[in-house]
Amino acid sequence: MKKLSIVIASLLVMTLSGNVMADGGSTSAVNANATATIVTPIKITESGTLDFGKLASSTAAGTAVLTPGNILDVDGGITEVSTSSTAVPTYTVTGESGALYTVTLPGNNVVTLKMTGADDMAVTDFTTSLSGELTSQTLTGGSVTFQVGATLNVGISQAAGTYIGTYDVTVAYN
Repeated sequence: MKKLSIVIASLLVMTLSGNVMADGGSTSAVNANATATIVTPIKITESGTLDFGKLASSTAAGTAVLTPGNILDVDGGITEVSTSSTAVPTYTVTGESGALYTVTLPGNNVVTLKMTGADDMAVTDFTTSLSGELTSQTLTGGSVTFQVGATLNVGISQAAGTYIGTYDVTVAYN
């Protein structure tokens, strides 16, 4: 009985000690805030086509460089036909004013122009009229426009006809 009294007394002391410790500490709470701002989605639209105009090939390969300012420079065995009409596309980016964004031109920097029954031509070295790095542009005023140029690589005695290809221009917030 004496042992049972000691066990009961010990249990009582542990229980009271636990309550004292739990009640003896101080607690505090704060009502915290959480916020989120949803911005205007970034968007790109295109007006026009990347058109190298009318070119004549020869027994030598050559290039036709079309700048974002719509200036064509031919080299090698390429001649610009006098009735040629070149054009560069204009892209408009809209979104959150002041936001940083990135422009991505064709992934591997090569686009293929195809025509049935003819050798393909490669479009390479895409450039834009934007200044600075394409990975760190600022969307001033919520809208910006730019043009794209590139280099067309024409093969030896390239077959006559219209060659067509597509490419992607992508924009994303940083």
